[in-house]
Amino acid sequence: MTEPRRPSEVEPKISICLPSWNTRGLLQECLSSIQATCRVPHEVIVVDNASADGSPEMVREAFTRVRLIVNRTNRGYAGATNQAIAAARGSLILLLNSDTRFCDGALGGLAEFLDSHREAAAAAPLLRRPGGKIQRSWGPLFGLRTEIARILLLDRSRGLPWNGKAEPCEVESLMGACLMVRKEALDQAGMLDEGFLHYGEDVDLCWRLQRAGWRIFLLPWMEIIHHGAASSRRMRQHAWLNYYRSKCRLFRKHLGPQAVVAAKLLLTTEALAKGALALAWPSPAGRRKVKDCAALLRSIGGF
Repeated sequence: MTEPRRPSEVEPKISICLPSWNTRGLLQECLSSIQATCRVPHEVIVVDNASADGSPEMVREAFTRVRLIVNRTNRGYAGATNQAIAAARGSLILLLNSDTRFCDGALGGLAEFLDSHREAAAAAPLLRRPGGKIQRSWGPLFGLRTEIARILLLDRSRGLPWNGKAEPCEVESLMGACLMVRKEALDQAGMLDEGFLHYGEDVDLCWRLQRAGWRIFLLPWMEIIHHGAASSRRMRQHAWLNYYRSKCRLFRKHLGPQAVVAAKLLLTTEALAKGALALAWPSPAGRRKVKDCAALLRSIGGF
């Protein structure tokens, strides 16, 4: 059910599409930060994925201007986001996680950048953890070399993709935790692929946007706070398996069946190596890692 729109509302420039599942406290913090910092005409569309923590009631009581869609079942991140996009009226669509908190000027700054750079389909701010650490929210699209680098931890050795100046940095992919997309580009490339249960839908979207001729930018002088994995940590192993399942779907969709076979071989090698290391140093965390790796080995064939 969608909350009714008020006839007197100004037409929004930005439509903030915000799916949520059992993140009441963080969602309230996120909505409060939007309310306090966004001075551009905007609308907020919250899609609740059958939360059991009172999230819809909190939104109705504390944020009366928010448009609320309440699902009877959990449609996943991509499905809920697509519901919000379908209801959006703005020319700019902000894909946003409920575990984010805005700093002053970030929303308006993203909109100004897209207004002045017509070649850009999407832009995102720098993400920081609550303690201040930069979250690596950018990267290459994906591929076998990328996966090998990730497994060997070589991707972590790469420096920041900007030179310390307040300049836009073109990248291949951006995390969907806070990603502003031009509605025109989204109409051309298509909405999120709901075949991704969790993870991967943002990389897939970036791939399709660039294939359609658009460019994607990170704006490192703008920042927001991102807690990370607020919903998925409740189902840790399930979310972890979905992460790898999504990788295989990306390979299958964009690189073909042979690449999927190679990706599964890499994942099998990774699971065996991590499981063996965890067995060598027994601990509660190690036992959890062994269980995770065993679950991955059992599941890889079905990815």
